[in-house]
Amino acid sequence: MTAVQDTKSAVCYQCNKMVPVSDLRFVLAEKDTAVPLCSECRSKTRTKVHVMKKVEEGREAKTPVNRPDYYCERCKYRFKHDSKGKTNLRCPFCGKSDKIRQHKEHAADDLLKESEGYY
Repeated sequence: MTAVQDTKSAVCYQCNKMVPVSDLRFVLAEKDTAVPLCSECRSKTRTKVHVMKKVEEGREAKTPVNRPDYYCERCKYRFKHDSKGKTNLRCPFCGKSDKIRQHKEHAADDLLKESEGYY
């Protein structure tokens, strides 16, 4: 019996050569992008461990954004919105912007104190 040869081939991302599919491996190029590289190009470039460390460093560099909670009185949807962003403040569920209020968390004790004056 003879061994079956690879008849399928694909293009290496770096050298643009047609190589057998069995020779290709996907390697992270950027944050969420994996590219196919042949064994020759993989040996020339950085190892996968270095690429993964770079991606992890990029994730740690992001600082959490403090976005306030908003509440749409029209559809009762609660959401967050970045006021520094480019988009206007409107409800992502119904698309309206006329009945949006900033949502404030109320403690049970605060609600009871407010309701004491109504009796």
